Order: sequence, then structure tokens, then C-alpha cells
Amino acid sequence: MPRRKRCRKLHSPPLYQGFKPKGVPARLIKKVTLHLEEYEAVKLADYDGLEHEEASLKMEISRSVFTRMLQDARKKIATAIVEGLELVISGGDYYFEKKSFRCKDCNSIYHFEHSEKNLIECEKCGSTNIELINEMFDGSL
Repeated sequence: MPRRKRCRKLHSPPLYQGFKPKGVPARLIKKVTLHLEEYEAVKLADYDGLEHEEASLKMEISRSVFTRMLQDARKKIATAIVEGLELVISGGDYYFEKKSFRCKDCNSIYHFEHSEKNLIECEKCGSTNIELINEMFDGSL
């Protein structure tokens, strides 16, 4: 019997749920799914520039698991770009370390600890048109 997979710790959700080729209706495009923990691996290694050991500690997983996850994510991203597929960021075994909010009027992003209060008004533009980004991803908090 295989071991149960542990939930991966993610700092915060991605800003968007995916990407698709410009000018092609979504209904005509095949999709490739990038799990949220794979997105986090790419973010930590390629965007933040962390070494695998440091990134794996942030996600609370082993370095070897992080490396495999990163390889799988890069392959999916490359396939989407080369073959013109829609890249959907969804699913996986994860939990978010922080709550993330976006102002729908000025697109400002805010991250808060789970114990802190919810954002009611944008600190930049004063708008109350705020969304909890975490809820876009299966409601996981």
C-alpha cells in the first residue's frame, strides 16, 4: 500500500487560474493542468531563484520530491507553450500559508496571516471591490 501524500505548504495562491494562447477560443484548445504545488515549485526555483534545498524547506518537502515536482512542472509548461495548449493551474495536495486578496479595481495584492482580519478596503485606492484569491483554488485556505 503506497504512503499517503502529504499536503504541500504554499505561501499564497497564484494571481491567475491559467493561461491560453492569444486569439484562440478556449473551447478549441486542449488543456494541460499544472497543480498548485508545481506552480509553487516553479515560482520558488525559477522566479525567486532559490536553491532546491531552500525551496524544499519552504514547502516542507524533501529536496528530491521538490526536484521531481519542478521537473514535471517545467515539462508541462514547455508542452503548453510549444503545442499551444491552455495551461490550467488547479488541484493538487496543498494548503496556503497566507490569505491573499486582490483589489478588482487597481489590481493591488495583499497577503495576510490566517489569524488576521479580512481585507475590506483597498489600502491603495480605497475600493471595497475586493476578492479572496484563495477561494479561486478549490476554496483551500
